[in-house]
Amino acid sequence: MSAGLIILLFTVIYSLLCLILRHQRMASALVAAIGAGSIAAFVLFVPFDDVFLFGGVSIKVTSEWIILGRMFSMSDAVRPLIGFLYLAGAFLLPAAWVVNANRFFPSVGLMILATVAASLMVDPFVFAAVFIELAAMGAVFILVTQRHPKSTGASRMLTLYTFAMFSILFTGSLLEIAGITSATPALAIRVTFLLGFGFAILMTVPPFHLWLPKSADESDPYILIFILIILQSAGLFFLLRFLDSYIWLREQTVIFDGIRIAGIITTILAVVFSASQRELKKLMIYALLVDLGVMLIAIGSGTEAGFRIALSLSGVRVIALGVLALGLSFISNAELLLKNMRGVGYKMPFATAAFLVGLLSIAGTPLTAGFPGRWALLTVVLQTDKFAAGTVIFSMIGLGVLVIRWAAILFGRGDGEELIAMSKVPRSFLLGGIILLLLLGLFPQLVFPWVEDVASGLANLFL
Repeated sequence: MSAGLIILLFTVIYSLLCLILRHQRMASALVAAIGAGSIAAFVLFVPFDDVFLFGGVSIKVTSEWIILGRMFSMSDAVRPLIGFLYLAGAFLLPAAWVVNANRFFPSVGLMILATVAASLMVDPFVFAAVFIELAAMGAVFILVTQRHPKSTGASRMLTLYTFAMFSILFTGSLLEIAGITSATPALAIRVTFLLGFGFAILMTVPPFHLWLPKSADESDPYILIFILIILQSAGLFFLLRFLDSYIWLREQTVIFDGIRIAGIITTILAVVFSASQRELKKLMIYALLVDLGVMLIAIGSGTEAGFRIALSLSGVRVIALGVLALGLSFISNAELLLKNMRGVGYKMPFATAAFLVGLLSIAGTPLTAGFPGRWALLTVVLQTDKFAAGTVIFSMIGLGVLVIRWAAILFGRGDGEELIAMSKVPRSFLLGGIILLLLLGLFPQLVFPWVEDVASGLANLFL
């Protein structure tokens, strides 16, 4: 049996179980987490194309699966990437229970993971854009709920992702027909710009982020963060695979300059916009864009160290954004708190602390999980691009000041400091997330070694 078929079958089985248990939120969330974790373990640890014994039975799992004329290959380049996505799902999905999210979230979330995994396995991988589009379509089902019936942001997202899909598919046809190489520089530059348009949409680079503020108003923050983490990770991995596969693309200095400039613009705009926000949900969105901009600056350095740092940051952001969105979900569920945020910290101290610590980690504040990656990035770009380094420092200081400002508001004297009751389980989730972010700030080696495994598959980028 092939690895791709096994992943699909077990994801569908776990998804159907979550659907059956949708009215029992705790069971549904736990099944989703166990399912995502077990599939991640299968992807990362089971040997493919070799016979091995399991319970006294000889088993051989093949790495290739052909269906409808397309090959889905579990190569060494994609195994760690798919394992990362399912591990991210295993980390994020359990909290669907404690935040009382859409009851279809665990089931649809698993299918989104499977669709994005297919985008990484398909060969030729330009067809990945089709699967990312399908993942975006699945995201609409959990963004629009009875509690959040508006769909403006989701509709904008689907429209933009459709443009990205057509752009990348058209680029793929040019690559196959025209035979672009370093000897065709004019055509290579045109294709590069067309690719850049598609990837800018996939990774929500401004101005293609316009669906995010609307979605922040219309959706549950935790579900929105889950979707953004998975889709942006898919876009990042898709971009790195393109760079790894085409030598003419790596030789186009304009693409790295463009990525770096896009990262600088994204970071500066996001910091400026976040400074003017009066709503916590939109602040979360712009903090995410700041983090994205810093990752693009790392990739735009065009160095092996920069690529490694970008992968490291993509791992840390899963935890930081998850903790931030978890705290914000509890606050946003209490509608009265959003109307008057002064004193919220006294009423919901654990949720407020989780939000602020998550924001500190996104800012790259020392002693949090986000600091080691940003410090490493500064050492890479400081000597080659001082403006990019200054942008990273600006983001750290800017978001850090915003955390102080919001802490003063949230822990200011309001109309009363009556504590809002919270059970032990949500408190445990929030406190555990805070401790984890602080622990990774002190001991980054607990999470960063997986980068070596991811890097080993992209042999042309990580020589």
